[in-house]
Amino acid sequence: MKTFKYFSEVAQDALNPLFPYGGSSYGPGMGQYEPIADLNADAKKEVKKSDLDQIERYADRVFAAVGIDVEFTRHFLDRVNDARNVKQITPSELTRLFKQSFKKYGKKISKLGDDAQAVINDMKTNINVPFVLNKTRGGELELVAKTVMRKKNFSTSNTKLSFESYTELEEMQFFTHDVAEQITLPSPPTDDKAEIVKLKKMMNARTPEDEQSVKDHDEVPFYAIKVYCEKNKLIFHKDEFNDIIEQSIPIILHFKDRFDRKRPKDVDDSIETLNSKTNKTPSYPSGHSAQSMLVAKYVIGKFPKHEKGLIAAAKECGIGRVLAGFHYLSDHVAGNLLGEKMYSIMNKDDYNA
Repeated sequence: MKTFKYFSEVAQDALNPLFPYGGSSYGPGMGQYEPIADLNADAKKEVKKSDLDQIERYADRVFAAVGIDVEFTRHFLDRVNDARNVKQITPSELTRLFKQSFKKYGKKISKLGDDAQAVINDMKTNINVPFVLNKTRGGELELVAKTVMRKKNFSTSNTKLSFESYTELEEMQFFTHDVAEQITLPSPPTDDKAEIVKLKKMMNARTPEDEQSVKDHDEVPFYAIKVYCEKNKLIFHKDEFNDIIEQSIPIILHFKDRFDRKRPKDVDDSIETLNSKTNKTPSYPSGHSAQSMLVAKYVIGKFPKHEKGLIAAAKECGIGRVLAGFHYLSDHVAGNLLGEKMYSIMNKDDYNA
């Protein structure tokens, strides 16, 4: 984990006129915002391509452990919102499907071989995902999810990989389904040009150490927090942080889709960002800032004496996304606020007690 020498300067920007909602050194505090938008979630909201992109990246990360890359077809996107599902399929249900199917059948799927076809069947949600395995030219095994449907007693001539609940420990629910309805965020600043000037200044001050940190955090928003916990012998279950991150995704996507802010590079094509596998969703708020702050606050709740070090670890992740050119500084500040708010209403019981 590193310490940003530059952050003391950056943090002051959270208090300037560009950030009218005020804040602390790591973003606005609870209650320091104006509820200026109605953010009630639509229970029948369609799944967007950006949602599926996020789920696909998650499935890739999970199945990479058995050498499988996951891909969704165009028909998958069309069918996920089909009226024949009766009840709208949600991103959280799809996340559960890939997580649980990997835990129960990951190794078995990897041994089915090229051209094998099967169906993943979640008996709890009645969601079915027919897939085919393909070998790429590079020799990688690719799981192509051909379609998806909610249908009870789905019949198929192919192998059916069914599960209802398969976890080493019963998965803890950190959030209720209506969390997004309980949270408000301020709208993003409208002066993108002023923010881009500030962003370029920060990017020009970026160091090789910063760039390595961005790489470390790209797919693991709690990387620096994990390093800090290991160094200070703060013990957590091996799945604990991952479960928090996974369950926060639908909440973060709700707000990203609500504001639908373009990334800096989509506004100014002179911005050259670092490489990333996780910068395809709308810009505001920063998901990495939200998730790292959420996990940091969660750990602080159990080990309050370590607040200073854990907040610094969360900042490292969030500010890194700005230094990389992925986000405006205001995205980071709003992400911190969202992380704080998610923590304030999450289930804080002992994990799998």
